[in-house]
Amino acid sequence: MRIFFIFLLSLACITAWAQDDGAEGADSLAIHGKEHYLDEVTVKGRAMRMTSKGRVYYPSSAIAGNVGDALTLIASLNMPLLSVIPSSQTVRYWGKGSVKYYINEVEAEVRQIQALRSDAVRKVEYINRPDLEYGSDVGLVIKITTKAFEQGMQGSIALNKALNRNNGSADMEARLNSGNSELLIDAKASYTDSKSHFDRDATSETFNLADRVFQRQEEQTGGKTKENDICLGLAYHLSLPDKGKLVIRSKVTNDVTPLESQLSNLHNLGMMNDTTYKSAVSDGHRLTMSSNINYRRTIGDRSVMMLDLFHYYLRHNGSREYSETTPTAMVFSSYTHTSGMSQGIRLRGVYLRQLTGKLNWQSSISAYGTHHSNSYEEETDDKSVIDRNVVSATSGLFLSIGSLTSNFKFSVDHSRTSIDGMPAHSAVEPGVTAGINWMFDPDKSVGLDFGYRTARPSQEDLSTASQVIDALQYRTGNPDLKDMQAFSADLESSLDFGILGLEMYSYNELCRNSIQERSFLDGSIIRRMPDNFDYVAASKNGVVASLHFPEWLRMSVGIGYNYFQSKDKVGRKLHYGKGWIRTSVTATVGKWLLQGAFWTHNNDFYGEVLETSGRMMSLSVARTWLNDNLTTSLSVSNPFSKDFSKQGVVNHSAIAPYSNWTYSDYTHRMVMFNLAYKFSTGRKGKAAAWQDIPEISDGQISSRKSAEVK
Repeated sequence: MRIFFIFLLSLACITAWAQDDGAEGADSLAIHGKEHYLDEVTVKGRAMRMTSKGRVYYPSSAIAGNVGDALTLIASLNMPLLSVIPSSQTVRYWGKGSVKYYINEVEAEVRQIQALRSDAVRKVEYINRPDLEYGSDVGLVIKITTKAFEQGMQGSIALNKALNRNNGSADMEARLNSGNSELLIDAKASYTDSKSHFDRDATSETFNLADRVFQRQEEQTGGKTKENDICLGLAYHLSLPDKGKLVIRSKVTNDVTPLESQLSNLHNLGMMNDTTYKSAVSDGHRLTMSSNINYRRTIGDRSVMMLDLFHYYLRHNGSREYSETTPTAMVFSSYTHTSGMSQGIRLRGVYLRQLTGKLNWQSSISAYGTHHSNSYEEETDDKSVIDRNVVSATSGLFLSIGSLTSNFKFSVDHSRTSIDGMPAHSAVEPGVTAGINWMFDPDKSVGLDFGYRTARPSQEDLSTASQVIDALQYRTGNPDLKDMQAFSADLESSLDFGILGLEMYSYNELCRNSIQERSFLDGSIIRRMPDNFDYVAASKNGVVASLHFPEWLRMSVGIGYNYFQSKDKVGRKLHYGKGWIRTSVTATVGKWLLQGAFWTHNNDFYGEVLETSGRMMSLSVARTWLNDNLTTSLSVSNPFSKDFSKQGVVNHSAIAPYSNWTYSDYTHRMVMFNLAYKFSTGRKGKAAAWQDIPEISDGQISSRKSAEVK
């Protein structure tokens, strides 16, 4: 902690002489760069400038007029540490934290970005150093600003169909503008009926036991899936005369799974005879409703205040039948009916104050509560209830002196958890982070961030609107209800040489009292349960080179190496590492667009000695028609070999390490056809806004993947 006190003392000394140099107020952001780009100007080549928070892209008119939609436009910009496949609405961020998207200061989803015309985009902001206004777990913000309109309507209708699978989807979106307000209406429907093509998964596991090697192979030989999903959403955005902004959002999603069945053969070498098992899920139903009200107001010329209220409600139910047999006898059978509900509410306030022309102060406080309830109908009824309440307060100082920016943030959370009505956990969870970034050239920067936080139990572990966490999952996810302390140090560097860009990074974290997965034999059954380890250390390193020449071609290549180390309670250490590669290319030739992407990864690391790896390849061709209103595209995923759809889990625990690799026929040579029509009517332009307004918002409750209970 001595380092942090020295850092605070340095900030205080600098603040003493920092004077107000007449910079803009808190509701504006100074633009530093060689040029200003207007809506009416035709931009040639790659227009981009770096800022203290990231980058701002001004898409060239040649590319924006040909790619068709804003998601494809983002893919063609080759943003750092971002892999985008527009045909499948796939966005992978290889940095730390979650990703948020905004269209004209209103939080959006990926499919809404795809529904936006590319030639309506004025600029795209890539913010990889977000402040407190976006939330504590956000690592990247993508903000899209469109050309200004004061009235009219624009919309899109998109159809997606797998040519060699029986599934598809339809999307509709309409944006209605009138004066200072905008109404967004969107709907999506999708279906899957795999009766003519089931997912022929083949899984191979190897357990390295102390006295022998146990191998287990599983192959799905039959099955089918039926699913129907409907999503309806409304959003209203109003600019108020008192320098305020009001955003109201609401969404309802109804997911129905009438049937999901699976027939598989299980081959065990070294333990038991071969078995065949059947698994069927029927009458699966999930209903999710969420609503969000966000109010933002500028106070004077130096302060901004934001209030955000979010609520969600989830109800689900379903039945599952499972049986396992050998050639001569029944081994095991069960029937389970599960029903549950989950709801949560959060009130969050954010205050930003520009103290001087060089120093800003930000503060936020939030109160949050969730309630989860699950019931199981088996031979004996059972029910689990879990409640969690969190109060969080965060403050930060942000200092800018010329090309040097620094920040210091301190947070205190108080969390209380009850299981089945009985108090289970109560803790005060502090956190502190500090960072510095130096732009030693208008196109070059280097930054260092380090910090300390309480890793678990965290708010995100039990605050999801997409799944229900029950008492069993909570206990297996953290059996002793321990707090874990994590220390991090991240180094990033961004260099731009016009046609060539280089991104280098090293993310490092040390987590004390970490939860790890143990694998052990219980009779003839492999069991995997979590346990407490002394520490886990993770280091993710990479360098990405991107080429932007000639104007119609964009290419990027990234390579790196990730390393992990752990130590259990009895002193046994484990360490392993793995390299990765990622590539992408985008070419525009007239109205034609060609895209390709390939990546390997082992970046999915959730504080366990559990490495998830895989690879992905996608090739697509698209063309715009009818004055760029109609876009058609054809894409194929993993076209050459099943290895490209290879996904795996490797557990490196000291007792019984194992590997599990899945080769999926369903994702092998998946051919998708997309047709999208974009329209506008009654559009009337207005003068462009000349100020970049910082966003103060916090969207829906984020979550991490919960423990899977089998």
